[in-house]
Amino acid sequence: MKATQYEQLVETARLRAQASIDSAKACFGLGSYRRYDIDLPTAKISFFDEDGVEKISADIQVAGSWSPLSDSWLWAWDNESLPEVVAAQMGEVRQFGEQNDIGTVRTSFEPCDEGKAWSMASIAAQILDAECIYRVVSQKSYLFLLLFSIRKTE
Repeated sequence: MKATQYEQLVETARLRAQASIDSAKACFGLGSYRRYDIDLPTAKISFFDEDGVEKISADIQVAGSWSPLSDSWLWAWDNESLPEVVAAQMGEVRQFGEQNDIGTVRTSFEPCDEGKAWSMASIAAQILDAECIYRVVSQKSYLFLLLFSIRKTE
């Protein structure tokens, strides 16, 4: 893929991702809940209100993780600590990278800043037609989740 085509892919994917995040915030209140629970073995995430009542849930795929400490992006298929079920669809993303000769979508890489991590998650979300991207922040890394079948649970 030529550089200009790649830039267009990233721009389109990022715009789509932002629109989907805005939609999930408006429709489901995503980002407003006090607590969430990720169940990696079942590939699900649930969000709870201040009283501990589950309000929404979604199926997930892990796009990848970004480490601000090492400035690196690790695609889910390269992360041996993840259950296979949360990366099952990511082979389609890798295949897209291989077919279109996009190095950053074929393999994990460094250096990578947070903006580029968002771009990788956005490309994955576009390829897999995810409803939304949700970023989980921990002390050492940021996990980028692709959400599917978002639903109210109350």
